[in-house]
Amino acid sequence: MANNSLITLKIIWFHIKKDGKPSIAIAVFLLAIIGAFVWIDHRITSSVIAEVRLAGKVESVQTRPIYPAAGAGRGYSYIYGVRLDGDGSIVFATESRRHPIQIGEKVSVIRSRRENGSSTYRFADNSVSD
Repeated sequence: MANNSLITLKIIWFHIKKDGKPSIAIAVFLLAIIGAFVWIDHRITSSVIAEVRLAGKVESVQTRPIYPAAGAGRGYSYIYGVRLDGDGSIVFATESRRHPIQIGEKVSVIRSRRENGSSTYRFADNSVSD
């Protein structure tokens, strides 16, 4: 795979060099990398501006390995599809627990709205309703 990428880069570089504009290509490439880092930094460092507690019901559960090299039964977290009671939309929340929440259980999730307009969901403490 890496060999094919290297060959592709060599072919692209040959055509750029042949046309005599390698400095423009390098500048565009560097600007793209810098732009990606700025965008990622903005997404990560955006602070929370509002939190709302919402009720819902677990619709799906899927395991998600945290550490793929961990032993059986360890190193897993769960990603849940939760259908919200208010508008019926499905959102996804992650939880690291020893045992998963059962499908059909009522739960509380907290929606965190960030400055950049994104929303993240997490389970509230003691989120499983009795």
